[in-house]
Amino acid sequence: MANDSNQPTFDTWDNRTGSPIPKSVADTHLTVWFAVNFILMLVSVTFLILAIYAVVKAGQNRISASQILILHFLSAELAICSGLYPAIQFTYYLPKFRFGTYSCDIFQFFYMWIAGAEQWTMLNLSINRLMAVHFPHSYSRYVNTKSVLVTLAFAWIVPLIVMIMLAAKFGGQSMPVYIPWGTCVVRPSPSGQSWVLQAVNFLCMVIPLSGTLLCYAIILLGSWKKYGIRRTVPDDSVLTPAQQSDLQRQRKKLSMARMLFVSAFWYLLCYLPHTMIVSLAPFLYAVYPHLGLWTRTVYFMGFAGNPVIFFIMSAEYRTKLVSLIHARRAVLSRPTSQ
Repeated sequence: MANDSNQPTFDTWDNRTGSPIPKSVADTHLTVWFAVNFILMLVSVTFLILAIYAVVKAGQNRISASQILILHFLSAELAICSGLYPAIQFTYYLPKFRFGTYSCDIFQFFYMWIAGAEQWTMLNLSINRLMAVHFPHSYSRYVNTKSVLVTLAFAWIVPLIVMIMLAAKFGGQSMPVYIPWGTCVVRPSPSGQSWVLQAVNFLCMVIPLSGTLLCYAIILLGSWKKYGIRRTVPDDSVLTPAQQSDLQRQRKKLSMARMLFVSAFWYLLCYLPHTMIVSLAPFLYAVYPHLGLWTRTVYFMGFAGNPVIFFIMSAEYRTKLVSLIHARRAVLSRPTSQ
């Protein structure tokens, strides 16, 4: 992190009593938090790399539009989990890495830009699944590599516009704070305007996340009404080969939709605690300074938990990865020729 030469020093204070918290207590709590988050980061990055590898191998012959979106979604999460979130960890834990004015501006710009692009990619993926399940004929007509690239460009442009305004301190600004730990936050602009802060929140989080959950709700409810009766069929053998093939494709599409719905809902659950406290009860962070550490951890779990969900709920990617691991072991264990 780049640092300003005249950064202030600070102590950690108990805001309920007005007395300083013993440094040993504060350091112990911070060390535990750092260790927990470091382990979570390693696990999430490992699973993300494995998930990306499995998706790439699954589409080795021909990568589909949905796989392109999933790869983009996982790559954005990898950037957050392996780079941007660790920056927060180190600025909390190691004072010499505290944010300066310029490094804070750069960090917030890329963090919100990538997080916003990830959310819009999640929305694009939900629309892709909605068309695949309920409008298969239109899907094959309109969904192709070109249309996917257009939606991905849109996913990056929308958050970029609001982040440029924030970087110009128009309607909001990013700034470093040092009590009780050095970090980087977003505040109203020097003129007191804060409308861009709401724009960032709504355009980068609320709108795409709400649209994503709505799309998956339509998919799951509509599919239950349309295809639920087929669950009463005791044996697929009573169906014609064409019906069996159609049912198998539908089950595969719905399985992916359920997985992505759980992923989006999980992110919502992790997103709410920090957002609700900041919006409704910001005094809690002043009274309980360590609470801010753990709500950030919960928010990070919204990203870190997705690759685990993918492996638990996606038999296709899980099976593909396991088979690749076995194949690699077989190659490594093969005796070398003399």
